[in-house]
Amino acid sequence: MGGRVVVNHPVANDALLLGGTVDVRAPVGDDLRAAGGDVVVESSVGGDVLAAAGNLKLTKAAQVAGGAELAGGDVLVDGRVERSLNVRARRLVLNGPVGGSVQAAVEELELGPEARVGGSLRHTASAPTQDPAAVVSGPVEHVDWLFGDRPRWNGRHPMHESRWPAMGGWWLL
Repeated sequence: MGGRVVVNHPVANDALLLGGTVDVRAPVGDDLRAAGGDVVVESSVGGDVLAAAGNLKLTKAAQVAGGAELAGGDVLVDGRVERSLNVRARRLVLNGPVGGSVQAAVEELELGPEARVGGSLRHTASAPTQDPAAVVSGPVEHVDWLFGDRPRWNGRHPMHESRWPAMGGWWLL
């Protein structure tokens, strides 16, 4: 924990990282849990990723062997997620391969040219954009609500309130 947290050396097991800026540059052997103003994952993770940030990036070098649960203001996924991807954010840019399904409770959704979704894509975005080269193997479905049986919080998820979007993601940790 700190103002700036940088992982430069491999972590054998789980990593729990909290900071104003969190940068994961070296491999994590099992699960990664991270929260901060800015979180960047630039290496392999042997298990799942659970992260919340104002700005959250899984770069092209990021390789997640499990699934990912991400929350933030702006979320960029350029790296590989082997299993499912669940995102709660204001904006999601997906431009990497996801082995399983994607669920995105987002206001804005963009699928880039390198996006590859191995399962279905369920989202709440009103006007998603998809590059012609992006591939979704399963059905694409717009829904009014994700991640719960019925709307709570007077019909709006806390990720969409006027306060800092990542604050709603702290409950993930």
